[in-house]
Amino acid sequence: MAVFLGALDMGIVSPALPGIARGLKVAPSSAMAVVTLYYLAYAAAMPLLGKLGDRWGTGRMLRAGLLAFGVGSLLAAAAPSLGWLLAGRVLQAVGGGGVVPVAVAAVARRAPPARRGRALGLVGAVFGVAGVLGPNLGGLVLAVSSWRWIFLLNLPLAAAAWSGTWRLESRRAAGRSLDWAGAGGVTLGVGGLLYAVMELGGHPLLSGGVLLPAGVGVAGLAWLGRSQPRAVDPVVPPRFLGEGRGVLAAGILAGILMSAMALVPLYLQDRLGLSAPASGYGLTPMAVAAAVCAGMGGVLVDRFGPRSVLTAGFAGFAAGYALLFWGGTGLGVTMLGLALAGLGTGLSTGAPLNYLALEVAGGGREAAGTAVISLARTLGASMGPALLALFLAAGREFQAAAALGLVGTVLALGLSGGKASAGGTGSQRGI
Repeated sequence: MAVFLGALDMGIVSPALPGIARGLKVAPSSAMAVVTLYYLAYAAAMPLLGKLGDRWGTGRMLRAGLLAFGVGSLLAAAAPSLGWLLAGRVLQAVGGGGVVPVAVAAVARRAPPARRGRALGLVGAVFGVAGVLGPNLGGLVLAVSSWRWIFLLNLPLAAAAWSGTWRLESRRAAGRSLDWAGAGGVTLGVGGLLYAVMELGGHPLLSGGVLLPAGVGVAGLAWLGRSQPRAVDPVVPPRFLGEGRGVLAAGILAGILMSAMALVPLYLQDRLGLSAPASGYGLTPMAVAAAVCAGMGGVLVDRFGPRSVLTAGFAGFAAGYALLFWGGTGLGVTMLGLALAGLGTGLSTGAPLNYLALEVAGGGREAAGTAVISLARTLGASMGPALLALFLAAGREFQAAAALGLVGTVLALGLSGGKASAGGTGSQRGI
């Protein structure tokens, strides 16, 4: 339920932006901050909150995150101005940034080693379904009530999720001090880079509005790289900055490829002549394939190992986007291409990446590991539209996406992580 709630809120607000702008008497461009600020705060808070989940225990951290999310939802629903609404959204994002990775870690800890992939696949399927339902549920709420009920809807869901956290373990924080230097570095780094990417839509690449936050982001990540080797209890599991860099790169690449679906409606309108509403429905094959394959991917991870499934996922991306570019304008070929891209989404972005991240993080750092790989996917998904838009004018956005899918396939083949076994990995035995 906690994962469903965190994923649902990423999309449910988008349909309400015009109503929020009218209700609070602000420009539509200002109302966009309701979404962008949420993503910024969510991503920036995730590594620190994942680390706190390992120190405090999943039960305590989930309750703290759900409380912040619920209070933020109530504040957003009652907001008399845009400033108050944004404050509520930041609080929601901080809560959500702690809830999702910690909930994934809780699932991984409780699953038997031989069935860990299946459990992570189920989490991925729930996340995918919630992501698809979010905009549709938001539209349904707006059809019968005001935008404020979109935030009030979170309260009973958060309460239901809260009731299930008391069965989870809690622990006292370790005696070692928290890595505040690393936490500050990753927050500045992620926040600065994400803000720079978001500003690309309204500013030239070499403008101050892009270069300044990008500089802050690079400086923050540089500080993170310098501080982590000296930290007693680093906020980012150390192996992610060494042999685990390939897993991080795969997470970013998967996020970029997943974000290409944002370009599909425009493609369907231009290439197939579909209307705007019909082009939105054209995403259905992709969404259904992603949800089904996310659950199936977990089963396959237990059978064949995370590397093999991740390789198949990136190959699905490559084949699907290649069909969209080279397959002509036939409806059948287009739907097949979208389904293959959905297969890539389901197989690559969920269970195998989370499984590999847990192996890299090691025992006792599960929440931090899932937070780092979730952050990598978020960074990729944020950068993806801006990156692929560079090829949009030439009509080669899906050719570029297919090429990235091939790069991901080669990258996944080179990752460590063999066939899953009933005995589990070293990190699994440490749980």
